[in-house]
Amino acid sequence: MSDAPEPRSAMGLDFSMVQTNAIEDERAYVTIQPISGAGLFTRAGNNTITIPLPKDQRYLDMRASSLTALIKVDQGDGVNASLSVLGMASCIRRIALRQVGGGEVLRLDFYNRIAAQMLKFHPEQWIASAGRKMGMGSKTQRQADAAVSTGLVQEAYLEPFGIVSGVHYVPLWLADLEIEIELEDDSQALVADSGTTCTYSWSNIILNCELVRANPSFDAAVRNQVAQGIPVSLPVELYRYIPATFDSSGGAGISVQRNISVYVQQFLSYMAYFSLSANYNSLTRDQFDSFANPNLDDYQVQIGSRYYPRQPIDCRHGDTQALLGLHVAAFKRSDAIGALLDCDDYDLVRGNGSEFQIVQGLGQARDAHLGAGVNTKNPSANSIVLMNQNSTGPASVYRLNQIAHYAGMMQFALGSVALAD
Repeated sequence: MSDAPEPRSAMGLDFSMVQTNAIEDERAYVTIQPISGAGLFTRAGNNTITIPLPKDQRYLDMRASSLTALIKVDQGDGVNASLSVLGMASCIRRIALRQVGGGEVLRLDFYNRIAAQMLKFHPEQWIASAGRKMGMGSKTQRQADAAVSTGLVQEAYLEPFGIVSGVHYVPLWLADLEIEIELEDDSQALVADSGTTCTYSWSNIILNCELVRANPSFDAAVRNQVAQGIPVSLPVELYRYIPATFDSSGGAGISVQRNISVYVQQFLSYMAYFSLSANYNSLTRDQFDSFANPNLDDYQVQIGSRYYPRQPIDCRHGDTQALLGLHVAAFKRSDAIGALLDCDDYDLVRGNGSEFQIVQGLGQARDAHLGAGVNTKNPSANSIVLMNQNSTGPASVYRLNQIAHYAGMMQFALGSVALAD
């Protein structure tokens, strides 16, 4: 185990510090429909959507491309059924990038549970504005959306909650690619005041691709690199969901450790949130907005023989400083912190009345493309999360929703693409 070398972002096609018009000649929009069918997609029926990326000599701007679908909620025996707080994203269980005729290049399982953590970092103003076209919003707004008998068109961008983060230009002419989406169970994607037979469906699905024609000098440089047998490397950030349980029924003095099998060259951060196991798969509880407080005293991440941070994080008192630390750790990979999101003292408010989550930056990962993270691959190092509950409280069994955030490289050669992580 060691701090990994810095990723060679400058050798990829990100060029975040370069003015756009220095690379681009023009942009164009292309819309593509699924090859897996044009009718209704439901969890109980046709639940896998396959959409090919365009075969083109241009580059795909992943950040500006989006997916739209007409989403309809069937109330069944339900009362006020609607999509969860995530909107459209709540319907997506798995999303993957595949090579046509080959295997998966990237795969993100439990996409919606990862998105649930990310949504906590977005302010209410964002949810009420940009989030509305993605089906988000207040409970009243989402119930009004679901009440539209013909359904509503909703949109999800590929990059913000997407299967990759950090990729800009994808050279479509190097490999035939397709996106595959698996829909989530109705009981997970929906929430209702009561009922058991509520369902949802997708139709009129369109992938909106924004294509970039590069200027001749840039394009010639990339093609010359490929002709010499040198792969085109694109730095990417990825997320892996790792479920576990946390049982507080032992009372005071509990010490719990959870192993995380993540063997990558750049492990950037560890994130986690808790939910009550009794609420899992309950249609009357929003599966992606039911965070709970497990009454931890402290926590720490151990990788090999090293601890992050060196001393355990004290979780007993939530305040504005803790919230600031959580935000900094999530976005700048700075000092790690655990925080009560509602700023309540956890000794007074527990369970469904309070929320708690962990964001732990690792190694030197202060920025996704500048900090290196921790190498847990060579040699392989077991990762362990250590949690202590020293205070008494009601016994509960929690679902521990763990997320590993790490970096990798998509490497394109003529006719093939692979992920190096």
